[in-house]
Amino acid sequence: MIPNENESSIALTQVKNKTLLLLFISFITAFAYWKILAVNIVGDEIANGMGIPSILSPFLLGGLYMLKDRVRVMPIALAMSVCAGIFLGSMSGVLERGVPGLVSQAILATFITTLSVVYLYKNKYIKVNNKFLQFTVFIFNTILWILTADFILSIIVLDWRSLINGASTSVIVVNVLVMLLGYLVFSIDLNIIDQKIDSHHLSEDQSWRFAIDLLLDIAWIYLAILFLIARFRGKKD
Repeated sequence: MIPNENESSIALTQVKNKTLLLLFISFITAFAYWKILAVNIVGDEIANGMGIPSILSPFLLGGLYMLKDRVRVMPIALAMSVCAGIFLGSMSGVLERGVPGLVSQAILATFITTLSVVYLYKNKYIKVNNKFLQFTVFIFNTILWILTADFILSIIVLDWRSLINGASTSVIVVNVLVMLLGYLVFSIDLNIIDQKIDSHHLSEDQSWRFAIDLLLDIAWIYLAILFLIARFRGKKD
């Protein structure tokens, strides 16, 4: 049975509310962990073992993501939002030390651009069709090609620092493409949600899964913007 317009609107609201809840938890966790790190950074090192959660959080995030289709989703979603917050808070805190004011700029840019993508998608300016998917794959492959070429060249010239040189042109290009890929995947997820809502009744677990995907998309975009601004400002300075 295909849901009517009112049911679709309710289902969409549920996904939106869950996504906002996960984003709020991630934001609070990131802010709290950032403040904890601030008092535990001695020189260039993180003291008292406070760097361990930062290292473990992406692995926990990946493990929890693999479980989201196998167990009750809500606890997984909440745990993932905390893990995402720890990782985002640690990356933000470290980069902010080198580039003051960076985080507020990245948050504002993420907020404006993601809302812009939602607006463009809802008003049919962004259409997820075969060409859109092919372009997404092309961007992904381009990122892999550039990284592979950089890796090979670094071996040939024996210059491993070129792989992590934030001021290099290729790294900045990859950063821009990663950010673009984040917006493309975000649009694809919005389209998947619309299609699912239009053709089926959305279960509680399914709405949580969609919220998780949107959370990770926005986190991805934020990190890409964070690193991009850091590299441009670092290069300028």
